[in-house]
Amino acid sequence: PLPAPRSRRIEFVGDIAAACQIDAPHGAFFADLGYQDALKSYAAVAGKALQAEWNIVASSHHGVVPQGCCTSRCCESTLADLYPRAVLDDSSCGAQALEWQADAVVILVGYHWFAYGCMPSTAALRDGYLMLFEAIRTVQRQTPIICIALDWETMPGGAGLEAHQEICERVIAAMWEAADTFDDHQIHCLQLRMPHHLRLEYPDDWASRA
Repeated sequence: PLPAPRSRRIEFVGDIAAACQIDAPHGAFFADLGYQDALKSYAAVAGKALQAEWNIVASSHHGVVPQGCCTSRCCESTLADLYPRAVLDDSSCGAQALEWQADAVVILVGYHWFAYGCMPSTAALRDGYLMLFEAIRTVQRQTPIICIALDWETMPGGAGLEAHQEICERVIAAMWEAADTFDDHQIHCLQLRMPHHLRLEYPDDWASRA
């Protein structure tokens, strides 16, 4: 028999951190599907810890703005484009999605997609967040949205902390501006600051074991 349905429902929206956890041997290409485990993503772990049903809408290399300015890993679509395709394209899935109303939607977008040369303005990031909020509201009509931005000091130092600081500051400012502009009291913004004693010591190959 199926397990009893759980009383809580959480939807997670984001990039690779929500999609999967990487567990690759040192030096292996971190995106190899053989090393990706969706059930070890932070989203799945959080859902289990809170004894909730969870739905994950996530894709690596998708952020709130297109990644079209890079040359090696171009991605012209955004999470706002991905979200309705993921939950509404198929008629049966669409009906199910409209019936499955989450108690909370958690948005957490990392910064790794900036590493390929993209440096959008705060205004462009704000507009990207606005489009994502609008896309989520087409399905999750009344659900509280918790939008999280990471503190730059939590990022791995190997990629250059100065660049991360500028990126993080732009994203944090854009997130708050978008929430103010969207004018929805159910959107809550958080800047996640990791206490110093809990920060991880990243290995050189931080992409595979972070």
